[in-house]
Amino acid sequence: MKETLDPRKYYKVRDDRNRLVPGLYKRNKSFYAQMRLPGKGAKRIPLKYADGSSPKTVPQAIAEMNALVIKLKEGKVNAPGTVVVTVAEAIKAYQTERDTLGTKAPATLLREDSGLAFWEEFCGSLDVSKVTMALALEFAVWRRGGKVAGLPLLEAVAGRSVDLDVMAMRYVLKKFGNDSFKKWAKLAGKPRRIRLMDVSEIDALCETAEQTMENHSGQAPSEYGQQFSDYLRLLALTGAREKEALHLRRGSVDWTAGHIRFDVTKNKKSRTVDMGPALRAHLEGMWLRRGWERVHSQEAGDALLFPSPRSEDVLVTWRKSLKGVMKRAGVKDFGFHHLRHYFISQCVMIPIDYMTIAAWVGHQDGGVLIGKVYGHLNNEHRKRQADKLGFGPAVVPAPLIVLPQNA
Repeated sequence: MKETLDPRKYYKVRDDRNRLVPGLYKRNKSFYAQMRLPGKGAKRIPLKYADGSSPKTVPQAIAEMNALVIKLKEGKVNAPGTVVVTVAEAIKAYQTERDTLGTKAPATLLREDSGLAFWEEFCGSLDVSKVTMALALEFAVWRRGGKVAGLPLLEAVAGRSVDLDVMAMRYVLKKFGNDSFKKWAKLAGKPRRIRLMDVSEIDALCETAEQTMENHSGQAPSEYGQQFSDYLRLLALTGAREKEALHLRRGSVDWTAGHIRFDVTKNKKSRTVDMGPALRAHLEGMWLRRGWERVHSQEAGDALLFPSPRSEDVLVTWRKSLKGVMKRAGVKDFGFHHLRHYFISQCVMIPIDYMTIAAWVGHQDGGVLIGKVYGHLNNEHRKRQADKLGFGPAVVPAPLIVLPQNA
């Protein structure tokens, strides 16, 4: 008499040699695979083909169970009952939270969103929990101009750009408990150390600008050359960044208090640089050439120190002019940031304490970075520092010992 099976119960399955098949069960003519799922414990999962049909025989069920195990390990399918969050959804959730907090600068937001747009195109429909380091490496190949099946060919970008894209995506993944990019090896090498300029090079650039820069009528020397020369000297005497100095106005200089104030800065915090003799003399020369009175008033404060020659608005950049002046002056390997480096270096070698320098150039760490980067400029500076070590207890001089002479 054939045994009647309860359709509500799970029964272990045996193969054609009457051996129990580990993990395989049958209930009411359907096969189930018992698997241990992360965070869910042991679960019995119904075995089904892509078309929704079920295996009919034990060999078919064994084959489908083994295929399911492989797919789960490789991340090609999600365990039943798992809530899937796609990369595109995760990116949108991260951006919403980030924008609500408002802790990042607008330029940072634009840079992150640019990189995340590439990630969305690359794997937007993928489960965010399945993003791995291997996928990041494939993304890097794609962004560097390599071929990836199913995706358009891109213009190659620098390793630094890829690093920033991966960093942005890591913020998204960490929000959803995935830190696969923790050990990402940066593609960009260490930045080349900026060389310390000699003051003769700065003078050569300024003199060349004054003598050779043309105005819109093609005349040289021109007022634009003098303005550009004033700009270079101001950067060297204040340590200001390129864009910060372009936003300076007449009212930024307080002759009474003896400082120049930068309101448009990288970290959005105003700062002042106190006038030393050289900076004061330079600003007095600028005021004299412009025919301005050295007064500090609201009415006199609107005029830009370095307006655009065409519109009198804030100048976007002077980089094109710089290239021409560098070529004519015979100066190579130079950018506006070299003048900031020159200012900090000279301050360190005077020496001025790191905290004061940090306040002048807008560092928020109280001089820690300046100590790390600039504290070892040359041997002469270190020797001058050693000469200051005159503290401590009184030193008893060693007695003079007269050695006996041989008779």
